[in-house]
Amino acid sequence: MSIQPYQLMVESLLLRLPTHHSKHNFIVNAVGKERAGYYGEKKLMYPISKIDFSHDLLFQLRLPLNGAYFQMDSLVLTPRFLLIMEAKNYSDDVAFDSDFYRVVQKRGDEVRVYDDPVLQVEEQRYLLQVWMEMFNYPDIPIETLVVMTNPSFRPSGDSRYKEKIIPVNRLSSRLREISSQYSRQIISRKEISRLGHAFLDAHEPYVTYPDRRFGIVEHEWNKGVFCMECGRLGMRMMRMRWECNRCGSRSGDAHINAIKDRYLLVGPTLTNAEFREMTGVKSVYTASRMLGRENYNKYGKNKGRKHRLEYSYEKDFGYLEYLVKLYQDRQIKFKNKQINF
Repeated sequence: MSIQPYQLMVESLLLRLPTHHSKHNFIVNAVGKERAGYYGEKKLMYPISKIDFSHDLLFQLRLPLNGAYFQMDSLVLTPRFLLIMEAKNYSDDVAFDSDFYRVVQKRGDEVRVYDDPVLQVEEQRYLLQVWMEMFNYPDIPIETLVVMTNPSFRPSGDSRYKEKIIPVNRLSSRLREISSQYSRQIISRKEISRLGHAFLDAHEPYVTYPDRRFGIVEHEWNKGVFCMECGRLGMRMMRMRWECNRCGSRSGDAHINAIKDRYLLVGPTLTNAEFREMTGVKSVYTASRMLGRENYNKYGKNKGRKHRLEYSYEKDFGYLEYLVKLYQDRQIKFKNKQINF
């Protein structure tokens, strides 16, 4: 499984958005929510690895249907059945109300209300059935589960949800129970592989930018180059090398991460002027040399020349996890100082 573009975007935005910005706390919460979801889905990997029947596994599959999209957290494919799983990270006391299709979570004096995850995953099943019918795939049974990944989760409410909502430590046994209900092979193992490839070919990850999603325009977040030693923004170019004025660390390629941030926050093209604005490089010639080293595909001429940025969401953004951790550590230390003061 891989981190999704939306999660990378909000992490990059968190690092560059001033703490006094009116939407800063909203972005902090968005990062927390995306990370909790990601780590929750990772918790599914071990119990799934213990099942003893042949299967394929897809995560965060987002498929187009009738001009819109639907997304599934996890999809297990077997020759006998498919299984859609929705991972939830609810903690503390959680009540399920099937009469009003909602979930009520109580954490101390705080009460939060969420959409019913069982209704959500059943809607995903219906949409997947429609999608498969449109492309003439075999009619194969589709099961659904909601998996609670937080060990502090304490459920109450409708008993009808007992087999639909389970803790993650029950997942392996529940998967075996579901498998035992389907003895007849509907399609071959080879056809399951083809179906999995068809899903991946149709998959379109959710890509958005701060101006579209949050109404945060480019001039509202900070430009500059991050130091990968101390995590601070504001490295300066000194004799064709980057130098941090806080910790003294030096780097020859620290600007690459700034380019990647711009890719996440603005889009996949970059001009010389935009590179200079993002990094603080003053010289047009120096910027041209630095961009030329990266062998980006180019189109246009002179000032209108644009570089086409191409990065892998799965492989090229590991630096964000490290920088976000440094950022969060600084915020905790700052709050502790305020409390002690």
